[in-house]
Amino acid sequence: MTETKTESARSQPFSEEKLSRSQSAETRLAAMPVPLTAEQETQVPLAVQQLLHDLQARQRELELQNDELRRAQSANNTARAHYFDFYDLAPVGYCTLNAEGQINQANLTMANLLGQMRDSLIAQPFGQFVVAQDQDIFYFFRQKLLESGESLSCDVRMAQTGSKWFWVHLAALAVPGDDGVTTLRMVLSDITERKQTEEKLLLAASVFEHAGEGIMVTDAKGNIVEVNEAFTLITGYSRAEVLGRSPRMLKSGRHSADFYEAMYAELASSGYWSGELWNRHKNGEVYPELLAITAVRGPEGEVQRYVGLFSDITVLKLHQQRLERMAYFDLLTGLPNRVLLADRLQQAMALTRRSGLLLAVVYVDLDGFKAINDLYGHVAGDQMLIAVSMQMRDALREGDTLARIGNDEFAVLLVGLESAQTCLPLLERLMAAVAQPLVNGDQTLCVTASLGVTFYPQAQSIEADQLLRQADQATYQAKQAGKNCYRVFDAVPDSSLQGSLNT
Repeated sequence: MTETKTESARSQPFSEEKLSRSQSAETRLAAMPVPLTAEQETQVPLAVQQLLHDLQARQRELELQNDELRRAQSANNTARAHYFDFYDLAPVGYCTLNAEGQINQANLTMANLLGQMRDSLIAQPFGQFVVAQDQDIFYFFRQKLLESGESLSCDVRMAQTGSKWFWVHLAALAVPGDDGVTTLRMVLSDITERKQTEEKLLLAASVFEHAGEGIMVTDAKGNIVEVNEAFTLITGYSRAEVLGRSPRMLKSGRHSADFYEAMYAELASSGYWSGELWNRHKNGEVYPELLAITAVRGPEGEVQRYVGLFSDITVLKLHQQRLERMAYFDLLTGLPNRVLLADRLQQAMALTRRSGLLLAVVYVDLDGFKAINDLYGHVAGDQMLIAVSMQMRDALREGDTLARIGNDEFAVLLVGLESAQTCLPLLERLMAAVAQPLVNGDQTLCVTASLGVTFYPQAQSIEADQLLRQADQATYQAKQAGKNCYRVFDAVPDSSLQGSLNT
């Protein structure tokens, strides 16, 4: 109670008692006649003293009143400043709307958001600042506010006149007044940056989930913390099966410890590694993949995550193998072509020089093949070439090479021969293999072969292509000799090697 009275006294500088005493002093001062009578003169000192006392009290009361007024004015100024800070300069926009959606009041922040003078906003429809695509959203939002009486919120896009739109979060409440008029109190927050961040996150999440490449995220220790759907499709493992585990679970066993040590060393030094490696599918199958690993670092440079992006390159590898096969193998027969034969011949010549043994290059030219093509067509001719290739390959030893180097021309590389005579049974088997007939419908097709042979090493230094030319020249001699026979290049003077197999 004491505090209440004191506070009341402060708020009312003059009590009735003090006011009465002050007024009495002023009345008595005014009632004193001038000049004074003798009796009054004798009473002056006492009356004057009382009067002065009352006037001094009045003066103190006035001073107190002035102090109170000054404090009240200061408090009022402070309140107005706070109102300006908290309302007009708030980081969010404030406004009130009538039931029709017209602006009754707005703070400076809202005016700045809309690029308008605050006074010009009054009585304007709030919806005119909402972009056309979101007009329906705002309309139903305002209707629901009026009907429900609850605090509601929504996100819409707004725009200044002729400017780019921005995202706004609206939080509002419908407040009915004493006069029955409803007012909508609304708070506007610019959430453009948040929406842009959300869109980036949604885009990143969409890319993560729908990327054709497998994505694997690990913590700094290398434990898997997230994978995408492509990871599951490629590896066969579900997300639940790999979370918390090490990527080592995918190792194929085809790479050495040195391979992984080099990978981790490069990742530690540069924060990035890329290359090809083999991993193992859940079903046990091994597959090749193209992998790129990136270290994600924090503000202080410490590694927080590792992100692996990989793709199954099985199809690419198969295509590469097909291209290599096209480059080194004959498409029709599957035999090595001239390019691969030249490479193998180079290697065989180097091995022969070290071993002290011989090698032979045999040139095989089919006799009568052109007539089959002309009489029965290319399909029959292709079947004959395939059959002859298989028959000759079966007649050779393991380690020997049969290559197709022309339309109806083949070359044979015979290695590890102890002498020139060693190859004679092989030549006979080759000629017999070629001569086997091919049944084509009701037709029986036959061809023979003319063979030319040359040996290495020779007395003079010679290159691989020269050996092929020598064998080809010897084949020409076999053709001249009546076909279906073999001839040895003149570099071997022993005539006992010259022979034929007459049918």
